[in-house]
Order: sequence, then C-alpha cells, then structure tokens
Amino acid sequence: MHKAFFDSMLNDLVVDKKNPLHVTRFEDLIAQPVTELEQMFKFLLDIEDIEGTNVQRIIRKVTANKDAGKVYELKASTKVANSQAKRYTEAQLIKIKEDLKDMMHFFGYANEFEGHEVNRTGFFEFPEDRD
Repeated sequence: MHKAFFDSMLNDLVVDKKNPLHVTRFEDLIAQPVTELEQMFKFLLDIEDIEGTNVQRIIRKVTANKDAGKVYELKASTKVANSQAKRYTEAQLIKIKEDLKDMMHFFGYANEFEGHEVNRTGFFEFPEDRD
C-alpha cells in the first residue's frame, strides 16, 4: 500500500469520518478475544452496548475455552515474537520501514518511545522517533 493511499484512507475514514472504520488486529483478537469480538459486533451492529444480547452470550460461550488461543502463543523453541523476520533480507526490511512507517505506527508494529508500556508487537525500531 502506498503512503499517499494510506494517508488518504486514514483522512477519509478516521479524520473526516466519511465511512465507518473498525480495526481489529489478529494479535489483539487472540490476546483479548471477548473484548475484541464485543467491540467488533458493536461496530457491525451499530449499537453502543451488547450487554445481555445473544451476541454477547455466544461470544462468551465460544471464548470460554482458555486453550483456544494457545496455538498463537510464542513457540517454546524461539520464545520470540516476529521470529520469521530472519526470512527477510536487510534491504527488504529497510524498504518496509521506509514505505510503511506510518502504517507500522498506526497498527502498533513500531516500538514506542522509552518509558511506554512494552509493545509485544513492536517489531520495528524507528530511532528518529525517539526524540
């Protein structure tokens, strides 16, 4: 996705609110399934609250299995998120950082400034942002 397109999309959808937008990251869905699914359905149904609805009951039922997200936990062999980064060349990683910097920050894949809470999905460092 080109930066100009991302900027245009962000402006139209988020800033100007021309079309509704809800973002659900896979990592968040696995880490907090009840919260993420409830937020998703409130957005889809265009309602403020799903308390006491069948939707809420079903979400709670299907997420009751605490082992459901274990497939996506850190592997015992690596204990590292983003362990597949080694599959990319240095040139590819540099290009991703250059072209997708804004998206990395927007979607939470950039490490934040020192002093902030640890970001488990902060895979990219942007030293110039740390000032």
